[in-house]
Amino acid sequence: MYAGEVSSFLCQPWVVSSYPAVAKQLREYHGGKLTTERSHCCGMSQLQEEAGLGYSDLDDLVKNPKPLEFILELVSIDPPGGDKQDLWALSDEEKPVNIKRLHDKGNSFFKSGKSEEASDCYSKALALIEDLILKHKPGSDDHDALCETKYSLLLNFAQCRLSLNDFYPVIEHTSTVIEAQPRNAKALYRRGKARSQVWEFEAARADFRKVLELDPALSRDIAKQLRTIDDREAAKNSEDKLRYKSMFK
Repeated sequence: MYAGEVSSFLCQPWVVSSYPAVAKQLREYHGGKLTTERSHCCGMSQLQEEAGLGYSDLDDLVKNPKPLEFILELVSIDPPGGDKQDLWALSDEEKPVNIKRLHDKGNSFFKSGKSEEASDCYSKALALIEDLILKHKPGSDDHDALCETKYSLLLNFAQCRLSLNDFYPVIEHTSTVIEAQPRNAKALYRRGKARSQVWEFEAARADFRKVLELDPALSRDIAKQLRTIDDREAAKNSEDKLRYKSMFK
């Protein structure tokens, strides 16, 4: 095909049996959803576990397979590995290279104070690494190495969201790391910071105390964080008392 040309393909159901699961991932990717919790399974078993794909048209297609017509227009041609290339179109051989490129690019953005741009790079790298993880057996060397990179990216992503005062994604993604690596001090510290900002004071204290157990050298910093939590909690309690008092006048 040449740029500007349009082609149509009619595919029988048995050829496109995995289309619903693929379409779900594409919709979520283009919708900006960062999915970090996936199991090592094929699309159909995932469907059974989740009791549906979350899209009525795709659920119907799974239950009632039918021929599908794909209409493709070649808009432009970009060189392999370029920034404009869609991530889903990368081969398994290209993905590790692009994961590192996005990781490095995100680090550069973050050092320049561009947390939103860095966050976007880490998110794209995570989407690629999740796809590769699904293709390796849990417990294998390749799977474990990919998971290590994933946890590093999640911590970087969490740091970006923390700097942008977007606290709940920080709690979510650091918790993913802590579940796999309970002694990860960076994850605990960042989760503690985020929890203290959303009034989860006791949980934040627990995280910081665990960090202190793991790295006593941070005692002065942890003491400062705990004092900040005490101050925030006292301020919130005073604010709540005033609010309740005004409610019952």
